[in-house]
Amino acid sequence: CSRGWCSDVCSSDLAYLKGLYHWNRPGDDGLLEALQYFDRALMLDPQFAAAHASKARALVAQAEYQVERPRDLLVRARACAQRALELDPDHWRAHVALGDIRRSLEWDWQGAEAAYVRASDLNPSSESAHRARGVLLASRGRFGEAIDEVDLAVELDPLCLTVGTSAAWVRYVAGDFDGAAVRCRQYAELDQRYGFSAAPRLLGAVYLQMGRVHEAIAILRHASADNPDEPVLMAWLANALGAAGERAAARALVDAIAGRARHRLADYHLSLAYIGAGDHEAAFAALDRALDAREPLIAHVAVEPRFASLHQDERFGRLLATLGLTVPRPAHARR
Repeated sequence: CSRGWCSDVCSSDLAYLKGLYHWNRPGDDGLLEALQYFDRALMLDPQFAAAHASKARALVAQAEYQVERPRDLLVRARACAQRALELDPDHWRAHVALGDIRRSLEWDWQGAEAAYVRASDLNPSSESAHRARGVLLASRGRFGEAIDEVDLAVELDPLCLTVGTSAAWVRYVAGDFDGAAVRCRQYAELDQRYGFSAAPRLLGAVYLQMGRVHEAIAILRHASADNPDEPVLMAWLANALGAAGERAAARALVDAIAGRARHRLADYHLSLAYIGAGDHEAAFAALDRALDAREPLIAHVAVEPRFASLHQDERFGRLLATLGLTVPRPAHARR
């Protein structure tokens, strides 16, 4: 069968492989179909540990893309990961999923790292395990180790958009803006080909920190023109416009986001837009909602440089205390 359902004689293995195919499509394009095939595999074989583990990872990805309320998706993912480990305690994908859940749902940073390390031990060639650990380490300010991990992930899968953009992001939060820009540009062409805007979007944020504000705005505007329905780009553009002193334009974008695509935009991103509009009250309200909803991105709040204007507010300190995080010193001097 092609994109339809397998026939009754289709094996659980085939359904599972079809699920992996859709899982590997860029962005969130294939997540729903991936879950449908993993469920089909589990209907045919309820003891299929790999299908439980991959379903857990797909649910985590849906949480990252705001398909539904992240907390609800992560709770479902935890049950799938736990079932996979009951069936096969040494299944590396289940340990990656467990790390994601500990990081996003439980804010258990040490437990998450242990799960990623276990996944890497079980499958040293898993770019997913190395990338996930690298991103986690960067969120906690362990930048040197983080760079080593994401660079290894890139070696293992040099054409993966997610892995390559993660390597750029780790350098961005570490303050290595030149290195981040180089990697963003490397993956921007692939991003364009697949309609996936992560690399050019991040390049705009990098240029913003380098003081190249008008170039950042131009890049984000161009990406928004190519992806007019992507609210994350609108939020990041609002943040950049605010950095350029264009508060009215930033506020207009915030209003447009609220009117058009609010339901698919993480409050974490919305808080960046409010910072651009100069509305710190609304920014903190959005961060509180992100915290309550267990948005996976909230793990990055301590290292994201665009939150620097909030650092002196006692509410930011309380937010970090709730998460068990601190603002680290960057590995590189910020330019």
